[in-house]
Amino acid sequence: MPLTHWMIWLILCVIFVVVEIGTVQLISIWFAVGSVAGGIAAVATHDQSLTKELIAFSVTTALALGITWPLVKKWKRVPLTKTNKDTLVGQTVSVTKDVTADGGTVLLGDVDWKARLEDPALPAIPAGAKAQVVATEGVKLIVKSL
Repeated sequence: MPLTHWMIWLILCVIFVVVEIGTVQLISIWFAVGSVAGGIAAVATHDQSLTKELIAFSVTTALALGITWPLVKKWKRVPLTKTNKDTLVGQTVSVTKDVTADGGTVLLGDVDWKARLEDPALPAIPAGAKAQVVATEGVKLIVKSL
């Protein structure tokens, strides 16, 4: 028994669903919906018009994507979870070893941290001065002079 167009659309639908289940990224589900429309068009048009089937597939896929995408974006939005590292930004630190673009040491609370200048073009921050944490880079604080 030769494959008819509707069978090919059914196979494509199953493939898209399997890919969607495997990725869980809501990428191929719209193509699965479009494949169903292509299959329906194949059954409805007895002349086996691939052009009509492709139009049904394309239009249905685009409509499904356009209608559901705003909901999916809202659903997939993951809130940013701040970590302890994020709380360091904005803190004032005491420089214990001159801070240059290549490095230095600062004291935050009772912990010594490696640090470097935010802008390498700026002059070094001398030991004993105060600085402000502007970012973190791994376990190194990026600081600027106060």
